[in-house]
Amino acid sequence: MTNSRDLRPGSESRLFLAFAVQPFATALLAFVLFPIVEYTGRPLYGGQPASFLDGAVAFAMGVGVTALFVTVLAALPLFVWLQKRGPVTSEQVFASGAILGNLPSALIMASLVLSGSSRGASTDLDSVVYGPAGLIRAIVVGTVVGLCAAWVFWRVAGRQIGPVERHVAERGAAGPGLASPNRLERRD
Repeated sequence: MTNSRDLRPGSESRLFLAFAVQPFATALLAFVLFPIVEYTGRPLYGGQPASFLDGAVAFAMGVGVTALFVTVLAALPLFVWLQKRGPVTSEQVFASGAILGNLPSALIMASLVLSGSSRGASTDLDSVVYGPAGLIRAIVVGTVVGLCAAWVFWRVAGRQIGPVERHVAERGAAGPGLASPNRLERRD
């Protein structure tokens, strides 16, 4: 885990909170996004849920439970690794969110291909994700959920996750009358 000396004082609780809210935040987002996800899926697989509310709740619970596993098994170890390499930046958090948001779909598709090929069944794109449109839909939904989860994480813990020196550098100056550590200034 990260050393407490690498974090700002009192930031451990905010960091814990940032990870702890991920399943709830993604479940809420999935509930709100369900009408779009369901509507874009109609041309792919036809039909609609018998109860729209039940479908939204089921989708939200599925995404929330999946987010719990992604947070514990992927996001937390990735954060620890990034923290050991230096200050964690917003770019790293958002890139990680986009990638980790697509991780569940990628694993599901890989398992479908592997199980289908072991049975001798077709493993073309149409049988795995309803063709190119289904693949694009899965990538877009995963990216949106991942980026929103990253935004929540950054809002809760973002300014707390790097060394103290990073926070001084973000303000743009090392102190009154001193040069900013973010840029080199030429002095003649």
